[in-house]
Amino acid sequence: MAPWMNLVKLPLALGVLAACAGCTGSGGRASDAQAFENAVAQVGCTVGSYDQAQKVEQISGLSPDQLGDILQSYAQEGWVVPNEDGFRLIIGPCAP
Repeated sequence: MAPWMNLVKLPLALGVLAACAGCTGSGGRASDAQAFENAVAQVGCTVGSYDQAQKVEQISGLSPDQLGDILQSYAQEGWVVPNEDGFRLIIGPCAP
């Protein structure tokens, strides 16, 4: 699993997330959030393996810190749902 997923997986599982001070609802700049959503959609809307996480990093062009911040913000908003191995995006191009 990519390091940025590990930053969020435990807090997601425990339901305890740190506040993302200064973040917008989209986890920061809108373009970063859009890059994240599009990258996750390209790997099938669910990120549950190291390979998928690496692809999200590569496709989005975002750093692990940026991805971790966005993922934390999305988790706080309920826009990602934790699963056994990672998360599923449920908004934007991955909306049910």
